[in-house]
Amino acid sequence: MRISFTYTVLQQLIEKLKAAKLPGVTVDELGLTPEKRKLQIIRVTDPTSKLPEEQRFGNLLIAREHSSENASSIMLLGALNSLLQPGAEAQALRKDTTWSFILIEDPDGSASVQFDRLTDQFADFQSPTWPPEALLWTSGLSEQYYAGKLMDVVVSLHNIEANESPSNLFCPFIDSRFTSTVEGINTLFFTRVKAQGMQTGEANKPWATGVMNSRLFGWCSRQYGSLPLNYEVNDRYPANRLTLKKTMDIGASMVQALRAWETTPDGQKWHKDMQAIRQRRIAARDGYYIKAGHTKDQRTAKDILIKGF
Repeated sequence: MRISFTYTVLQQLIEKLKAAKLPGVTVDELGLTPEKRKLQIIRVTDPTSKLPEEQRFGNLLIAREHSSENASSIMLLGALNSLLQPGAEAQALRKDTTWSFILIEDPDGSASVQFDRLTDQFADFQSPTWPPEALLWTSGLSEQYYAGKLMDVVVSLHNIEANESPSNLFCPFIDSRFTSTVEGINTLFFTRVKAQGMQTGEANKPWATGVMNSRLFGWCSRQYGSLPLNYEVNDRYPANRLTLKKTMDIGASMVQALRAWETTPDGQKWHKDMQAIRQRRIAARDGYYIKAGHTKDQRTAKDILIKGF
């Protein structure tokens, strides 16, 4: 009924990327799951950039928070593919920017088709049922953030079942702290998708609003001020099924929309604010460890999950 994107496919993709040795493309491994699968981030940067890493715009794109939602990985594959093309368009999308891709957030859950094994596990340490991947993701992202990889925007991608909505793309949730900003990005994104002949929801009418801090994309927002975005793709709606290419095209349109917003005055102001937040976070972390009398190498789960250190 749906094109699958398995952990095995992800490893094949990563091996091809490594073999290609594309400038600016790297793969980070943050640890192993309980079933010995790798937690990986694919990064695409601008190898020609003259800016220090901490001054570059940073986007983190996440698929498979709900591990059975394969179309979210396909959409993200299209986003990645759009950045790897030769030519001026892809070069402009990469300019002075770091793109980070988590194509499968929950590899173990995807292997056993557990829908929400990691969904709301980023608020606190919950032993003994708490999954260790939550600590691996947050500790790895934390270290990378303080090393200079900003997370200006963090996107969580999902897919619904066939008859849940007639739209091929819509925004199910808007963080109420950033309503106008999210609606503006939605408009840029949905306009591009509609121009490709696909159906979208309305930019300003999500299923819900509020704050979603217990999920990975929301944890990034809570700790580092990242703009949290959330999208659903529906590739199996009976009256308007999507091909593999069309599903990937939605991901490419998302990249284009994000970069279009990031080059606006509002996007540039957001980026400056994120840089200022990072400097405050560095000072807060340094002060905390001096006061606590230990180093980041001695971090506890509370240091990482609750404090973001």
